[in-house]
Amino acid sequence: MHKIVQIALITLLIINANTLVKAQIESTSSTVTFDLSKINAKKVAKIQWLSPTQKDQQQTVQRTIFPVSVRIKSFSDLQRVKIHMSSNARTQILEVSNRLRKEQGSQIFYVLSVETQLDPGSNSIKIEVINQAGSIFSDMVTITCNPPQVVKATNANLVAKKSNSSPKSYQPSDVDEDLPSTHLNNPNAIAVVIGNTHYKKAKNVNYAIHDAQSIKKYLEKVMGFKPGNIFYLEDATKGEFELYFGIKGNPKGKLYNAVKPGKSDVFVFYSGHGAPSIKNKHPYFVPVECDPQYIELGGYSANVFYQNLAKVKARSIAVVLDACFSGSTIYENISLIDIKPKGVSDLKNGVVLSSSSGNEVSCWYNDKQHGLFTYFFLKAIHNQNADANQDGQLTFREIYQYISNNSEGIPYFARRIHGVEQHPTIKGKNTSQVLVKYD
Repeated sequence: MHKIVQIALITLLIINANTLVKAQIESTSSTVTFDLSKINAKKVAKIQWLSPTQKDQQQTVQRTIFPVSVRIKSFSDLQRVKIHMSSNARTQILEVSNRLRKEQGSQIFYVLSVETQLDPGSNSIKIEVINQAGSIFSDMVTITCNPPQVVKATNANLVAKKSNSSPKSYQPSDVDEDLPSTHLNNPNAIAVVIGNTHYKKAKNVNYAIHDAQSIKKYLEKVMGFKPGNIFYLEDATKGEFELYFGIKGNPKGKLYNAVKPGKSDVFVFYSGHGAPSIKNKHPYFVPVECDPQYIELGGYSANVFYQNLAKVKARSIAVVLDACFSGSTIYENISLIDIKPKGVSDLKNGVVLSSSSGNEVSCWYNDKQHGLFTYFFLKAIHNQNADANQDGQLTFREIYQYISNNSEGIPYFARRIHGVEQHPTIKGKNTSQVLVKYD
């Protein structure tokens, strides 16, 4: 009976002695020391909000699709994570444990990124964490959403569509009208089209949204993509990059899940800033909220992008980039950095067409209100002049040869208009991939 009472008292001591560092049990046989700091640490989890930011919480946002991203520090593995969404209109609980990415070290870190739907008015977002010790931790933020009134555009292809970008009309150029006729139908094809124009901590990329709008139009009207199979983003955040392309060690974003293995052709287009890390010399896509001085934290790694694409079980993968990664348009008072992304060669059925080489800039074509590269890419398709062998089909190799012509293509116009060198590049094992078949 004495032993049972002693154990009960010891248990009570361990549970309630929050300020006690060590507890000792003395018996006739031995002394046992419990380190309560280690026991309590097993039960601790800390939640750090990456999105929404403190600034987002202090002001009204317009976007209704909002990325939620947190970093969770824990001394033990997590069992479950939930997001509780609450507004005047509804209450919703999202089970998001399968979206966690684990970082192992002396402590355990988890990163969670997921896209959520905001309602007009006040929205409460609560993260609930349950660890292996059975302890429940939570943290909540509140964000106010005031979506803009939807106005029907007179020309839907030339007006910015996403609610968090300021609407702007673009003057159509020759490549935006009288598109070539095809009867292509590619019902399983999936595309991600991104145009990043409005940057918070970097110079704007004036025509990136116009580039994205035109590419989307060509995908639908010329290349046979179903509108519902095109993920179209304007002014994409890091959370959205992760949502669609995945994170390091976990490629299963929206793109991965939308692909039918062996049947889907994948097309990815990006117009916006790219930047190198001055510290590690790795290339990054620059989300619109990113501070380039902290590109390793706020940017989306191009190496991760290609590594994750290589795991997508598509029939073919094409990447078209109107962005430079040399740092010339982002940083001041530095030399251009020659950046070569890793993972391109891992795309088994892939091709990557880029606007410039590693240490060059990517120019605008102000008269056409497009990036110079995007304009010539569309012109190659539009005029059918790039079909060198006149077989009625246009391959990426033919497009590259057309746009990189030293006297008629991008290199000539970059020198003539801006006085700089710009030479497109093509990489990958599938440069003979057919993009367009004409009638």
